Amino acid sequence: MAYATLSDLAQYLDVQEFDLDDDSERLLDFASTLIDKYTLGRIDSNNERHMKVAKMATCAQVEFWQATGDPMGVLETYSSLSLGSFSASRNNTSPLAPNMPLAPRAYQVLFMEGLLYRGVDIK
Repeated sequence: MAYATLSDLAQYLDVQEFDLDDDSERLLDFASTLIDKYTLGRIDSNNERHMKVAKMATCAQVEFWQATGDPMGVLETYSSLSLGSFSASRNNTSPLAPNMPLAPRAYQVLFMEGLLYRGVDIK
């Protein structure tokens, strides 16, 4: 389930819904999955504040991907990449499996809500 709708994304980006990229809905789903990964599933769907923050973080993540043109994190894995007579150079500082970067704005809202805390749970 995506934390944000196309309407939410259009409002966040201050554009009309018909001006959104064709793959925006897919990116919203993908961004929501990434948000779940970073928060370790701590977003409580019954908590209105959590849902508001999740929606904002999801929209910020899609905005980030659209700005960087790299929604799959592929470019971070390579220091150079070509298509004509294919050539690729692996980035030596990148791990084998790319760690999908979280958008700075998404990180900020999730952090401020305490959803990125990795401390010990006490029951």
